[in-house]
Amino acid sequence: MSKKSVTLLELLIAMVLLGVVVLTFASIENFGRFHTINASKRAKVQNEVTFTLEHIGKNMRRAVGDINNPPIQRLADGVRIRIDANTPATPGIFTDDVFFDYRLSANTLNFSCIPAGDPRCPSDEALSGKIVSGVSFFLSPNPASGLSLNIVDPGPNGGSGLEIILLGRYDPASAASVDNPQVMLKSRFHTYSTAFK
Repeated sequence: MSKKSVTLLELLIAMVLLGVVVLTFASIENFGRFHTINASKRAKVQNEVTFTLEHIGKNMRRAVGDINNPPIQRLADGVRIRIDANTPATPGIFTDDVFFDYRLSANTLNFSCIPAGDPRCPSDEALSGKIVSGVSFFLSPNPASGLSLNIVDPGPNGGSGLEIILLGRYDPASAASVDNPQVMLKSRFHTYSTAFK
């Protein structure tokens, strides 16, 4: 009588093959999980930076001013926009305008309205906490700055403009890496006002 059995060598080969299959599936699953998490981080940063740019753009289109009362002003840590928040609007009267400030503090881009407490002012808010530290102006650009600004000359429609670059990271205090995706968005906004400063 012959007995059928598995030799030690066959058992070892089967175990090695099974191990290779298990490791392959585990690697594929880890690879997929890593890229899903990375894509989620990148989407979160991009959504925050896009929201911030849209907020600035919406208010840039409302900016008012003239040569003596510029609609856009450069600040050391951001930009100030002059808004005629009156209903009905009072064009040409600049003493009753409010100012919208966009200022970068550490890694947070904040929005505030001046004068504080004015009933025409929207609430102050932190627009994004994902912006890399540092403000630069295009005359002395710093590509590592989270907020880069350029106030441009009046365009063909007679308005001032603001060119802005926002650099955001999932963890803005750390260097960009595969685990810490970086997003850079650039946009240009125009207003129908007649001056810049």
